[in-house]
Amino acid sequence: MTNDAILVNGQIKVHPAKIDNLKAAGVFEQFLNVTKALQDGTPLSQEDKALLRDHRLRMESQLTTAQQSLDQVLASARLTDDEQARVLFGNMTDRELGRLVEMKSETDQFRAWHSTLPEEAAQYALSQNPSNVREFVAYYQMYGQTFDWQYKAANDSYKNRTQELMASQGLKLDAAQKQASRELFGVEFVGEGKKLKAEARAQAARKMAPELATTAYAEKQEQLAGRVGGNDVGQLPDAELIDAIKQIDAQFGSEQDAIYHAHKHFGEVPESEANRGSGEMDSYLLSAQETVRNPTEQPVVRVNQNGSRSVMFVRKVDGASMRAIVFVSRDGHALLATYGKE
Repeated sequence: MTNDAILVNGQIKVHPAKIDNLKAAGVFEQFLNVTKALQDGTPLSQEDKALLRDHRLRMESQLTTAQQSLDQVLASARLTDDEQARVLFGNMTDRELGRLVEMKSETDQFRAWHSTLPEEAAQYALSQNPSNVREFVAYYQMYGQTFDWQYKAANDSYKNRTQELMASQGLKLDAAQKQASRELFGVEFVGEGKKLKAEARAQAARKMAPELATTAYAEKQEQLAGRVGGNDVGQLPDAELIDAIKQIDAQFGSEQDAIYHAHKHFGEVPESEANRGSGEMDSYLLSAQETVRNPTEQPVVRVNQNGSRSVMFVRKVDGASMRAIVFVSRDGHALLATYGKE
């Protein structure tokens, strides 16, 4: 966030454009009361929490917590004194700290999946020589998502093998699950509950390696063919901005962002569009472009905390609701921020 942002009661930093947006929405007084409550340490009501959530307002305390979470991961991974890490994370901007807020929620999830996954993801991300914090987080997310795919594959293998045994050998469900679990995990159990989850995650941890993430990245990189960077659409009023975005080829800001989002969300692309392009990456971008150009609902423009805008395009297809979010900077540069099921 730039120097023209205002730190309100020492709790939330907002750009004047966001203040105007809060006033237009009739919630500016409530926003002030929220910052005062935070300053006084008073618990927030559900309505106040909803205000922060609906307007995607990040508190200064969240940025601090995100920084602390990163520091803990780096320390556990023995990267605190790594020169590359010190340069990368020194003097971060508010926007970079904002990326760490997103990373913290995933760090908590990664830790629940496997005890050392955050450290492994951080080591992998640095090994890819990211040039900025945003690229580091994308590589970090890529590694964690690759682990999740390994977990899902192990989970699906158990369920599919169970069905095969029932069909081919006439086994009852419990007997089929016992045999499938012995074959796949080396232990015997029945059901699809906590035991399956634990064994599938353990198997994912055994199979996980940096090369898996690197291979998945390289495959999508070739298909992406440099289609990143975004487009200048100008500083336009909301209605004209929507029309301008529909005319451009929606692009992610960086190769890392594009590949991570396709890696995570391609499975959400409607079946009728999954093979439209030359591969997963191409089909993912084509589906996103179709959603931006031909939404089935009126696009919604949101003013962000730093004065930029986000435009949400929604398209109903094959019974699914697909959503593309396009980020537009204050100087009118448009980037595809994410695409997937709403």
